Amino acid sequence: MAPSQNADETGITRRTTLATIAGVGAVAVAGCSDDDGEDLTVEASGSNTVRPLTDAVGEAFEDSRDDDVRINVRGPGTGAGFEEFTQGDTTIQNASRDISEPEAARAEENGIEYTRFIVGQDGLTVYLHPDNDWVDYLTADELQQIYDFESDVETWSDVRSEWPDEDIDVWSRDTDSGTFDFFTEVINGEAARVRQDDITMRQETIAIVDGVAQNQFAIGFGGWSFWQENQDRVNAAPIQDRGESEAFAPTVENINAGDYTPLTRPLFTFYNNEDVSRQIVQDFARFYFDNVQDVALDVGFFGAPDATLEENHETLDQLI
Repeated sequence: MAPSQNADETGITRRTTLATIAGVGAVAVAGCSDDDGEDLTVEASGSNTVRPLTDAVGEAFEDSRDDDVRINVRGPGTGAGFEEFTQGDTTIQNASRDISEPEAARAEENGIEYTRFIVGQDGLTVYLHPDNDWVDYLTADELQQIYDFESDVETWSDVRSEWPDEDIDVWSRDTDSGTFDFFTEVINGEAARVRQDDITMRQETIAIVDGVAQNQFAIGFGGWSFWQENQDRVNAAPIQDRGESEAFAPTVENINAGDYTPLTRPLFTFYNNEDVSRQIVQDFARFYFDNVQDVALDVGFFGAPDATLEENHETLDQLI
């Protein structure tokens, strides 16, 4: 079945979006405090995928204020970020998946109470080389053939006989990545279940893009924003879900309509409840919820619906 071709592009630049929200301001320095000695630095870590979103909102928040607030955002991966967050080392945990039972147990053991907020959604994207002219779409089952722990796929022709008899160069995020956990769970049926041989795993999504861009026979996956920023280097494969007769490309329209399954996922921020007592953290959280829809699409994401963001505000009110 031919893929849906409903495309939707945006011409808004990040510079324009941030200027509209906050105006142009001076860049603050790390480790700042106000005249009363309050720490104005907020530490965020976690998902490499969600990092650009929180980074963009953080920049707009800094520019909207007259003080020296600093939102420090790192992106070692969702799993690595939860290692820090559940020990109380960070205030905000960006995540491209929900917290796992072992991670929640570790937080409880360490006396860390937290609250989860849904701030957006992402269309996990399958990257192909621009010279790949044989794949018009991929099914979820074909992705499993390629990526599953029991995969015996070595060439493209092992997936479909009419495809080239050339080795597939398979790329993946590493095991600290929430993107990896989500992809393997929805495609292979179990988080972290993945082929063991002939696969290149990397911590950062841009490394996946770089790898696929260098080999006509490569395949990889990662966040939608990385494809948006590199459309001259990699293509996005339309995906046909199990039980469906049509494949859908990861366009704005298809993702917002709920048609791009099973690779559409929620994006989260987790807050350390104790740190929410800090006024600067409260202010940033409210700014995030109020402005994420304006920022999200420009940096390659989709803001959470109005109702979800209103629920976030109500939940924050209950914490204070």
